Amino acid sequence: MKKILLILLVAILMISSFASAKTPEGKPFKEIWDAIEEHDDSLRDIFVTKNVFNRTVNSILGKIHDLQEQINNILEIDQEQDNNITALENRIAQLEERVAALENCTQDSCGQPICIPSTEICGNSIDEDCDSIPDDNCSSQECVNGQTQSCFSGNPVFSGIGECRNGTMACANGLWGPCVGAVYPQPEVCDGLDNNCDGAADENLGSTTCGIGACENTMPNCIGGTLQSCVPRTPSPEICDGIDNDCNGVVDDNCTPPDGTLCDDGNACTLDDTYLSGQCAGTPKNCDDGNQCTIDTCDSNSAGCTYTSVPDGTNCGTIGYCTSGVCSGI
Repeated sequence: MKKILLILLVAILMISSFASAKTPEGKPFKEIWDAIEEHDDSLRDIFVTKNVFNRTVNSILGKIHDLQEQINNILEIDQEQDNNITALENRIAQLEERVAALENCTQDSCGQPICIPSTEICGNSIDEDCDSIPDDNCSSQECVNGQTQSCFSGNPVFSGIGECRNGTMACANGLWGPCVGAVYPQPEVCDGLDNNCDGAADENLGSTTCGIGACENTMPNCIGGTLQSCVPRTPSPEICDGIDNDCNGVVDDNCTPPDGTLCDDGNACTLDDTYLSGQCAGTPKNCDDGNQCTIDTCDSNSAGCTYTSVPDGTNCGTIGYCTSGVCSGI
């Protein structure tokens, strides 16, 4: 303890001696000491300024870091959107190929759905490569829990056509679950909808024929999405036209031909036979040959007109007489 006090005393004496001492040039050491203290004040100001500068720089760097993170987030979102757009464009291209294939085929060759092969995609229950096995030969079915995606377990040619709709599959325990809510082709029914997803509604539902004779009628089974009942046409009175007008299964039975219809009344003594009020009749044939020496008659059962000579010597004209049916003068 005494040594410590002695050292402090010596130090105080040295400082006091230094304060009153002078340099070889005669300048007091105190003036130099004051200059050093003034210089120290300037250095302290510089250090303070440097600290302020450092804090400002650090603040700017922090803001740059925050901006960089925001930019990275935006780039990630843009990349995700680009991926979504690319997926949609690929899907549109596939659908366009399928539509083109359907448009370019005939009825015979399009009896079964057409599948356009493409790369198999895992986890969507769609048979992209057209081998009748969905999600085969693909890399993995792993997924992120809670993730969802569109799916269609049937033939992809039907997806998005008519009533066929994609469903949704969700990821659980790192694997895709079943496809839920998808609508697949069904037998066509009369409801105005494309149930079998072939691009046409209510097609090939057939027709029904009912009634006989002139009452026969054929109607489509479905019109405008509504089932139809076949109703026979209305019968009419039988006329002689080769048609079963009264729809009793017999043609021209008890018929009454229209007035003016040509006919044959079987009478050789009539001409231009036609029906009148249901009766066949003709105009009486004129058998007068203008010869006074014959008797003109008509035989309805033979060829018609007959001419019989009057007795010879029968007067004819003013001064003549008949000979063998000929009028001769004296």
